[in-house]
This record gives sequence, C-alpha cells and structure tokens, in this order.
Amino acid sequence: MASYRENLKEEEKVFLSLLKKELFDIEEPYDHDIDWNAVAEESIQQSCFLSAFSHIDQTEALPSEIQREIMKRSGSYLKANLINVQWHGQIHQMMQSLGIPYCILKGVASAQYYPEPLLRQMGDVDFLVRRKDLEKVGKFLESKGFSCLKMKEYHHHIDYQKGNICLEVHFDPPGIPKGEIEPVVRSYLQDLLEKSRVAEELSFPVRVPSDFHHGLVMLLHLSSHLMGAGIGIRHLCDWALFLNSIEEKEFLKLFQEPLQNMGLWVFAQTISLASVLAFGLERQNWMGKQEELAGALLVDIMAGGNIGRKEEQRIYEAMFISDARQLSVQTGRMHQLFGSMNEKAYTTWPMMRHCKILLPLGWVMLYIRRVYRVLTGKREKMNYFKVYKDSYQRKELYQQLHIFER
Repeated sequence: MASYRENLKEEEKVFLSLLKKELFDIEEPYDHDIDWNAVAEESIQQSCFLSAFSHIDQTEALPSEIQREIMKRSGSYLKANLINVQWHGQIHQMMQSLGIPYCILKGVASAQYYPEPLLRQMGDVDFLVRRKDLEKVGKFLESKGFSCLKMKEYHHHIDYQKGNICLEVHFDPPGIPKGEIEPVVRSYLQDLLEKSRVAEELSFPVRVPSDFHHGLVMLLHLSSHLMGAGIGIRHLCDWALFLNSIEEKEFLKLFQEPLQNMGLWVFAQTISLASVLAFGLERQNWMGKQEELAGALLVDIMAGGNIGRKEEQRIYEAMFISDARQLSVQTGRMHQLFGSMNEKAYTTWPMMRHCKILLPLGWVMLYIRRVYRVLTGKREKMNYFKVYKDSYQRKELYQQLHIFER
C-alpha cells in the first residue's frame, strides 16, 4: 500500500501529514527539514491552507518568517470564509422570506463535518431550488444588486454576481449524467429538498441535505470534475470527513444498493480507499482490495490540485477523456475529441445543434479563437503532445472506476 508514496513529492507528503493531524487527530512523523514555502504553496494549490496550517504556529521547527507569512495568509483566508459563511446565512433568510424551498449544496453542507467549519475554504455559494422558482429567485437577487451572468447551455445553475460574491442558483445538483442512467440518478435525487434539514452543527440556521443526499451530491460532483480538470485534496477531505462521521453499517444501509444501481459503487469504494491512504482512516471491508488503483487515484488527485490549479493543461486533456454532458470514459480518445468539440460548438453557437453541417466550421472557429486568446495572453500555450499523452494515462485510470456503469 506504500508504493503510491514513491510518486509523491516530499512537500506533498508533509502536506498530507499536516491534514491528518488537523482534521483527524492522527499523528504522523514527517521531515521538519523541508522547504516550507513549497508545503505552503501545495496547500494553496489544493485550497487547503487553513486545514493544513491553522495550528502550525505552535510548531517550533518553522522559521519565524514562515510562521509570520502563514499567520498573515490564514487571516486573509479566514476573512474570506467569514464573508462566505455570512452569505450562506443570508440565503436562508432570503428563501425564508420568499417562502421558497431551498437547500445548500457543498459549502457549509461540507464544512459541518469539519472539526471547525471555518477550516474548510469556501468558494461560491451553491444552493438548490425548484425549476419553477428560478425566475422568482432571480428577480429577487437582482433587486438586491446582483447581476445575472450568462449561463452555459450544459450548466445546471445560473450565476449571480455582486462584488466578490457569486451565488450559484442550481435547478439541478451537479454531475447528473446524460443517457440511460440519468433517470436512475434523478430518482434518488427527487426528494432532496423535501428531506433537507436545518444544520445543528453550525452557529446559524441553514438548510443542508440529508446524509444520503449529501453523500450522493458529493460523489456526483467528484465524478464530473474528475473527468474534467480533476479534483483536488479539498474534495478528498470533504469525502473523508463525511465518511468518518458515519458508522460502517449505516453507510452500507444508506449507500450500497443505490450506488450499485447508479454505477457509482466502484468509484465510492476507490475514493474511500484513497482517503484511507491519504489520511490514515480505518479501512473497512466494503472498500475492497484495489490498493494500487486507490493509490493511483490519490496521486492523480494530488497532481491536479483543486479543479486543475496545479496543471492548467488538464482541462484540455478532458477533451480526450469525457464531456460535460455524457460523463462517460468508455469511448476512444479521438472519438471523444470530436464529441467534445461538437459539444463546445453547440454551447458556443446553439444553432449548430440544429444545423450539424456547420460543425466543421465551428471547429475551425474554435481553433482560431483559441489562437487569438493565446496571442493576446488570455490563455497559455497548449503542449498538444503532452496533453494527448497524459490524457491516455488519466483515461486508463478512470476507466477502471466504472463510473455510471452498472
């Protein structure tokens, strides 16, 4: 089970050791004679700075200048988190005043499982409402100074921006695949709003999903990002802390049959075993014995950073792996490339969905647009050979997870 560690850098190993201590109270010796700037940078790329360094000032081994920089950055992240958390509470008040059922997705719904909720670094504020309430919610937010951003065709939410705050108003949970498995997945999500609850773990009222729906939303979200730019250690922390909060028998009762029906059981086993490797959690029998696969997945998660922050090329690898609608990795890479290009053209120019003879023109226009963005500095140059090569390794790995295969 230790072979995966050979593919991790020393700063990555120390970073995981810090998370073990802070989030799971598991002590693990590590090399204190390390480049702490590299460890800090790793935690930034993984969006886990607070989780790794919240008590690091108590470690005498760190140079004083490093400790000062850590304290300064921690204060900045905490301030951003407090603003984000405040908006979660305001969403509750807004929806209550409108009489609209809602439920927070991710965000504080995941933070409630942390030993200290503010240790989880927040992004956007995501919440789910019924489709029929979208217009009413949108008008209300616009009356409060929010601007509606353009929605991409395949997205499951509408974004509203005000200053540095982005509210994602979902009409679907993230990661629902298209195809024959879609109605099966939706059948398990149909009562998400009805079974949501007010979180007692937080210091303010906010509606969060039931344990089953929270776990399912996380797995759907993880699987969709995995086949895109990738997931990072923050996502793995979310899953591991949730997993650690539920007894084994209760987990199996809640999840085994539904996840098998949806084709997510192998993925749940592997991501859970990867959590064991990363954080030293107790291994459970239902997680299976594919340590090598779990180790490879952990290395892949570490390599990408939070939604591909460590390696921008990964989002282009996704064009050979899967697309934003089907979320399948079983097609060949070149076939998948054409499928991804088609979806990109459909999203950019919706008329092409009804006039497919224009698709080749759409591919050329997409290429020209990319060249222009590279020349103007809006995009980095793409190493096509590296993208193609690395997409093979990732696709081979993800195929072994049998996502959405029953």
